[in-house]
Amino acid sequence: MLSTNKFWRERSISILPVTVLILFSLVDESAVAQSKDSVKEKRNSITRAYKQGMRLITTTPTDTILNAKNSDPFLPYEGKIIRFIYFQQIGFEKSIYDSTRRINSAISEFANDLHSPTRESTLRKHLFIKENMRVNPYLLADNERYLRDRDFLLDDRIVVTPVSPNSDSVDVTIITRDVFSGGANIAGDLPRAPQVSMYDNNFLGRGQRIELTLLNDPNRSPEFGFATSYRKSSIFGSLTDLEVGYTQMKSGILYGAENEYSYFVRLNRPLVSTYSRLAGGVDISSNRSQNVFMKPDSVFTYYNYNQIDLWTGYNFGIYPKRAKAFRYFLAARYFDGSVFDQHRELELPDASRSVRVVAYLSEFTLYRQEFYKTRFVLGFGRTEDVPFGLSLSFTGGLASQYGSERAYTGVKLMYSWVNKQGSIFRLDLQSGAFIKKSAFQDGVFNTRMSYYTPAYRLRKYKVRTLVSGSYTTLFQRTLSGYTTIARSDLEGFITSLAQGNHKFQMKVESTLYTPWSLLGFRLAPFVGADVVTIDCKECVSGSGTAYALSSGIRMRNENLIFGTIEFRVVYFPTSDWSSSFWRTQYNQNLKIKSSDLIVRPPSLVVY
Repeated sequence: MLSTNKFWRERSISILPVTVLILFSLVDESAVAQSKDSVKEKRNSITRAYKQGMRLITTTPTDTILNAKNSDPFLPYEGKIIRFIYFQQIGFEKSIYDSTRRINSAISEFANDLHSPTRESTLRKHLFIKENMRVNPYLLADNERYLRDRDFLLDDRIVVTPVSPNSDSVDVTIITRDVFSGGANIAGDLPRAPQVSMYDNNFLGRGQRIELTLLNDPNRSPEFGFATSYRKSSIFGSLTDLEVGYTQMKSGILYGAENEYSYFVRLNRPLVSTYSRLAGGVDISSNRSQNVFMKPDSVFTYYNYNQIDLWTGYNFGIYPKRAKAFRYFLAARYFDGSVFDQHRELELPDASRSVRVVAYLSEFTLYRQEFYKTRFVLGFGRTEDVPFGLSLSFTGGLASQYGSERAYTGVKLMYSWVNKQGSIFRLDLQSGAFIKKSAFQDGVFNTRMSYYTPAYRLRKYKVRTLVSGSYTTLFQRTLSGYTTIARSDLEGFITSLAQGNHKFQMKVESTLYTPWSLLGFRLAPFVGADVVTIDCKECVSGSGTAYALSSGIRMRNENLIFGTIEFRVVYFPTSDWSSSFWRTQYNQNLKIKSSDLIVRPPSLVVY
């Protein structure tokens, strides 16, 4: 009996490890199976979202124009709980303009090897949403637009996929396409004084820009000059951008005549969403004139000045989930620029040896705003976010300039709308004036209107026309200057005689967006006409009018970081200020994004 018990005890001891191993194996196999299911589910979710995102981002040459509210794709998921947030990137081998075409493999491989893709950790620092929060369609739409506004991203889509048909949870996949972030510019007075800039807008894939500009000009002393800057997008995930820099080639912003050495620090946090509370900015710089062109002391103005520009704002009424609900934004701004003339009196009205410009402004804004997704407004097929809504702002404060301290008051009204056919309309009405001794001084009234027709499709071509106009009038002028013909009024028209208190300007321009490309640059020819009328004292009839007829072509490679390139030929018929003449122009780095927020820092009404 004892031997029998001993036999089973020995067998039990030997069987026990095997049993434990089998149990652990079963548990481990179950965990592995669950892990495999989880990985498979995640992969399937990302794959479905990626395919959906590719359909939304890419186009074909015959696609109709995209016109849709940014929030529309997210409305069916309102109130659902976000389970996971995934990220997926589109490589350079895929074209967003033609989903049926792949970019040359050698070129795309070379670009992918040189380029540092945006890191997931960098993208997460630009999110308003997080896991386990409920879906707010308008907040998701704002986040998608905010990402698209980053200059290191070409486009993005946020895709929401249900976990299961009856689940109250969803997965969110953020699909992005980078731009090739490295670039260079050659400018200056070629070939005598070349100026070369090199930059990377997404250094190491961390949303940071580094730039170095070099200048060699024989007329300068020293001949060599440089500028450098660093910018970081959304530092520490705060949605605040930091920029620092130093330059030896700055043009004086106060006088515009002398070369300046300058260093600066800037912080900027825009109101990224109508559901955000805070916005603000800091701009601090130290500047001094430098006689690099060896002017005589009797001609050169020696000065140095510091500038401080601070503003902050608070957004009220963020709780209503309705996009059409009005919200309120209250902001304050302080500006101080002290200029010290080291050698002689500045040739300015009531100038002293120290000229100080100080302003304290506050602004209250009542607004509502949404965005439409569209294409072919300023870009060449990329997704563009066009704002529409209504805002009414009241500005008040104090300003001190040239030894004169005055109160300031202003009002601004902005109204814009977009429809599903693609028409875009915007109207701005602004008026402001200083007040001293109960009387208005240096008042200005501005009205601006712009209208974009729908982008009509003509087979593989798209045509869109811009019609814009503005009217400016000055009243009770004391310290301010006259209104003049600005470069934006008539491209290439320069005269010092066109000065007055009233100005009317109108512009018509049609652009043909083509499927043509040259070395990856898409081409868009355009034709336009401009007219400007000013009541000028020098004109025989009391007013003068100038016209311009222009045509040219714009080029842009959306995969590269630098802006649109424009070649323009302009004919100016005989006007009150000149005989007829022709002019050719070359412009680069033109604005390519139309996204704009209604809420801005408090400001004066300018003209």
